[in-house]
Amino acid sequence: MRYPAKFILLILLFLLPSAASAGYIDTKIDLSCAVDKKNDIAVNAMIANKGNSTAYRVTLSLFMEEWAQKFDNLGDNQPDGMLKFNETISMPGLKPGTHILVARISFEEQNGTSHRIYQYCSFSCKTDKTDKEPDLSLELKPPLFNVRSFIETKKKMEFTINNRSKYSLSPVISFFLSDGYTAGDASIQTTVPPNNKVSGIVVIEKDKSINQGGNILAVAWYDKDGIISSVKAEGTAGVEEKPFLFKWYLIFSVIILIAVTIYKAIRRQS
Repeated sequence: MRYPAKFILLILLFLLPSAASAGYIDTKIDLSCAVDKKNDIAVNAMIANKGNSTAYRVTLSLFMEEWAQKFDNLGDNQPDGMLKFNETISMPGLKPGTHILVARISFEEQNGTSHRIYQYCSFSCKTDKTDKEPDLSLELKPPLFNVRSFIETKKKMEFTINNRSKYSLSPVISFFLSDGYTAGDASIQTTVPPNNKVSGIVVIEKDKSINQGGNILAVAWYDKDGIISSVKAEGTAGVEEKPFLFKWYLIFSVIILIAVTIYKAIRRQS
């Protein structure tokens, strides 16, 4: 019995081993930081690749308030590999208070596709660590994107800052988003009256090729009498699949049908 070539090819595809599936990169970051009496910040990062594919051209960028620094050439991170980053950063002008340091790890797949993930750590400088609740709190209402929509690539995200103190505060909020998501404003400054709440909007844009949710990290910091205080909030931009254009397709079809009917009626009369 002779079988068609397409049938044989289909059988061979089903018989391929699972190992032929595409590889993946699963990056995990263990980040720690501490400051000494000289205001030198010791930053330690363990960057693990738990996947089965190599992460190429790994770089690390650090962000804190109005300061940022990038460290290139960390190398390639092999499957089940580990990259170690140890750096002491001198910051003589670092103000006392509570700080949040954000680390961004960037890397590429073999085909050049780039990725980024974030991690953070907090530390105190020249202040005692206490359990006192900060004056500000920050909340996010992440957006929900419909991946079936051709036009729904930008949505608004609301953030709310609550000031529990009796002083007016002017925090700066920075946004850090994972692969495929960007914020229209990377940083926003606002003023919150005493014992009051202020809400704002930042536009979140999703790349059309992304069909999964994205992590959002927001860090707010403010200077009060020369002392820095920092708070954070985290959320996830969600995705859903709804026939977004189906009802509009039906409405448009009805409109076209009515227009064609009227046109034919006019043609008959003329």
